[in-house]
Amino acid sequence: MPGVALVSISRLQSLCETVAPRYAGQARFFPVREGYAAAVAALQAYVDAGSVDVVLAAGSNGAYLRDHLSVPVVMVKVNGFDVLNAITRATTSRPGARIGLVLYETIAHELDELGPWLNVGLTQRAYRSPDDVRLAVEQLAAAGCGVIIGPGMACDLAQQAGIDSVFLYSLGAVEEAFERSVELARVSRQQEARRRRLNTIVAHLRDGVAAFDHAGQLEAVNPAMLELLGVAPDATRGDGLASGPARGDGLASGPARGDGLASGPPRGDGLASGPARGDGLVSGMASDDLAPGATRGRGLAPNAARGDGLVSDIARGANHVHAQVARALAPLLREALAATAPGDGRIERIERIERIEQIGGRALSVNCVPIVEQGARAGFVVTAQDALVAQRIERSLRTSQRPKHLVARHRLDDLIGASPALARVRRLAHAGAAHDATVLLTGESGTGKELVAQGIHNASRRRGNPFVAFNCAALPEGLIESELFGHEEGAFTGARRGGKPGLFEIAHTGTIFLDEIGEMPAALQSRLLRVLQEREVMKLGAGRATPIDVRVIAATHRDLLELVEQGAFRADLYFRLNLLQIKLPPLRERRADIAPLARHLLARSASQYGLPAASFERVLAFLEPLFAQYAWPGNVRELENLLARAAIYVGDSGHEPAIDSSDDAAGNSPVTALPDWQAVFPEFGRLGPAMAALAGPAGAAGPAGPPPEAAAGSSLPRSTPTREDALRALEQSGGNRAAASRALGIGRTTLWRLLKG
Repeated sequence: MPGVALVSISRLQSLCETVAPRYAGQARFFPVREGYAAAVAALQAYVDAGSVDVVLAAGSNGAYLRDHLSVPVVMVKVNGFDVLNAITRATTSRPGARIGLVLYETIAHELDELGPWLNVGLTQRAYRSPDDVRLAVEQLAAAGCGVIIGPGMACDLAQQAGIDSVFLYSLGAVEEAFERSVELARVSRQQEARRRRLNTIVAHLRDGVAAFDHAGQLEAVNPAMLELLGVAPDATRGDGLASGPARGDGLASGPARGDGLASGPPRGDGLASGPARGDGLVSGMASDDLAPGATRGRGLAPNAARGDGLVSDIARGANHVHAQVARALAPLLREALAATAPGDGRIERIERIERIEQIGGRALSVNCVPIVEQGARAGFVVTAQDALVAQRIERSLRTSQRPKHLVARHRLDDLIGASPALARVRRLAHAGAAHDATVLLTGESGTGKELVAQGIHNASRRRGNPFVAFNCAALPEGLIESELFGHEEGAFTGARRGGKPGLFEIAHTGTIFLDEIGEMPAALQSRLLRVLQEREVMKLGAGRATPIDVRVIAATHRDLLELVEQGAFRADLYFRLNLLQIKLPPLRERRADIAPLARHLLARSASQYGLPAASFERVLAFLEPLFAQYAWPGNVRELENLLARAAIYVGDSGHEPAIDSSDDAAGNSPVTALPDWQAVFPEFGRLGPAMAALAGPAGAAGPAGPPPEAAAGSSLPRSTPTREDALRALEQSGGNRAAASRALGIGRTTLWRLLKG
């Protein structure tokens, strides 16, 4: 329960004891019949024990306590009605007598003007200290005042001088002060409980935390920070509270006295005396009973450990804990102080300082966050973590917890080939990655549009953020809308409980790749256009839009402009998407890239499907002349699948292309035939004479040659090749002499002689 100390030297205390029982269930009240320094000493014990949250006092005594205590002091205020009521009582008790009025700090000049109207002779004096009160009473007595109105001390002095007195403070003023005190104590107790909970949490954090004031002086540090810095926390105490013997004011601890004023458990009128003990009893404690270094509940003692686990209020420059922490973090603090120097203006925005520091032979990840209040530096919060722990956490987050579909794995360097067409794609992709502009990727299926999209993302400033891919042809219209834009709970039958974020929201700060954009239903094209224009998305069933920061890359194998002319695709959406268009060439238009690309893809398939290393080159040598002639309608995807098929076939069956050594004794003999090649690679069954050359003579493994209709469509000769045949074969094989010689059915030496003419 909140605690309120009632401080008065004399008459105010009786009014407080009259009002206190009305608030007995809301707060505990502790009467203190002392003033000034003596009151501070008595109150400090209550404060240290955590019994008192607010002090109620009046006049100069209250002002003195406010300057010397860490808890709030609520003043009993005198209003105009109280003064007029006191004057009325004075004139009633001594009609015609001159009245002396003693007020705190300033006199009320308006009363001098009201005196004649009230038919009262009035003399005022102001006071700020007990000596001022004595002087004021002496002056008023000398002025012939028959009645003196003022605080309790003035009334007591007047009576000692044989002069009538009227107590200035009214019951209403005391009641109003009680209201404010009880409410303030309740709020203060709640805030203190929250502070202790927060401090307990901070004390048990594995990360180190230290708080510094505006000048860089240590205010609080948790045990984890001391451990990370290698500072021994031997200045702390685990009990969190200090206790002491009974006070020297004669109030013994024990049950309540018959007069209702003794210390002990809470009385029926809500009054108690002595600070609260941990067992719920109220016991006395002298303020000087706290030994140096003992813990105070409010953090007032130096070298103390608070009960919540924080080492706080460390003596400036004296405590070795403070010195060691400050020394370890000195470079960081100097930088923070320099960065937050106000200069000629206000501090508007300060960036946190993050770095790896070597402290005591240990690598720490350290962060310093400045606290700015009303444009001025208010302090700093420094956090520290073992750098190795931070690295492990980061790796875990990046590899284990992040969904795989949100990661772009490919880079632009993964584009294999050196053809002019592919070089143009690289240049445009790098140009697109340098900006956040929308990119439209066009090209046949299997040309690598998603690989380029991932490469653009990884080459951009968004590379550390999500990459979300979505195929617009994969779902029906209703599901596409829900997937892309999300929905609120209850937006439609079967909607996920709690709602669901759309892919645009998931891709926030990253990239969304919309594949097969030409297949998007017409009804959703307008919604997509609005997202691109307004950079905000409206969930199904939502009442307001959500701002997003997303880079859009779209792809299609269709002619969007033709779709626009047919009315199947919105023209405004097309022009919004077609900011930077990159056309990916089909594989048949960059035949020079087929050989290195095939080598790369076969190496990947070899490790995946167990192709023996000894067979790798033979398989490539067998297939390369076919690659040079084939049209590749499926592009890179078809090439990848074909090579995977070759790796599986050769790896599982043990069959591999045979070598004909009859042509070249030097070991340059061509690879001739692969058993069952037509069954394994039906795509090449239409290539004619090339297959006849690869199949070998009749009786060799595999068929003797291609069917007649295939041969008729071939551009390669059936008879002895000429120089023109050699040149044409070399061109069709992309300059690969081994492939050209195999296509012609001759050795490389013979091919060389034909080319030489």
